[in-house]
Amino acid sequence: MCEIETRNVGEFLVIDKILQKIDVTDLHNPICIQGMPGTADIGKVALDQLIAALQPQKIMEITFDDYPAGAIINESLLYAPKAEVYLWKDPQGMRDILFITADAQPMSPKGIYGISEYLSSLMFTFGVKLIVSLGGFPLEQCNKSTKVYISATSSEVLEPYLQFTNVEKIVKGVVLGVNGLVPTLAKMKYNIEGVVLLAETNGYEAMQNDAYDLRASVCLVEVIQNRFNLPIEAKYTEDKIQGMETKLTAEKESIKEELGLNNSKVPSLNYFG
Repeated sequence: MCEIETRNVGEFLVIDKILQKIDVTDLHNPICIQGMPGTADIGKVALDQLIAALQPQKIMEITFDDYPAGAIINESLLYAPKAEVYLWKDPQGMRDILFITADAQPMSPKGIYGISEYLSSLMFTFGVKLIVSLGGFPLEQCNKSTKVYISATSSEVLEPYLQFTNVEKIVKGVVLGVNGLVPTLAKMKYNIEGVVLLAETNGYEAMQNDAYDLRASVCLVEVIQNRFNLPIEAKYTEDKIQGMETKLTAEKESIKEELGLNNSKVPSLNYFG
């Protein structure tokens, strides 16, 4: 089953490829976890690892006309930059999870607002009550053990994460892009609670070299696993992490070359995501 729907979000066009129709009344206590490209792609890689571990079913592909204007080549096959929505049905019946990730962030501030508003409204239609965003927190010098910094739309949803010894509150800053806007707009427009979890990374090194920090991504996966008691059994050894970083970096460079994104500016360190 595949159905295509097109709609306008402000001045932008969204094309939904619906791979599976979902009966919203069949979802049990659904939450959303999203990880978009950003600082060292920490949030996106963490989301990819959650998808690989839990094997949720892809239910939607979303093409947006403010994504980078180019086609991505993967194993000789072409596809446009897109966002993807996956659904994991909890076998224990505690909570179902919708996962959202994407190949790229929109190219303009208006586009970021446009896709963020669209994703917020989409999660509202699914009956989601909580959106968790995953990203990176750049520091000039990291701690010996990776910390995760948290912000939320209310103290009630923030507090449970503080039981973990490596999680601390964010005092001040800005979370750039879709990772920050989706939970914020969802709260403002639909009263959906939101949490932003940012794993610290060597900001200048990661952004200047446009490198991955898989250790930071793994740290986010572990926080999510523990918070929601997810059945994840993956073991991340040092050799496995290094091998995955090498593979991911090669794939990212290939995509950036196709989309002409090799000259991205490096943001200052008071911006997270």
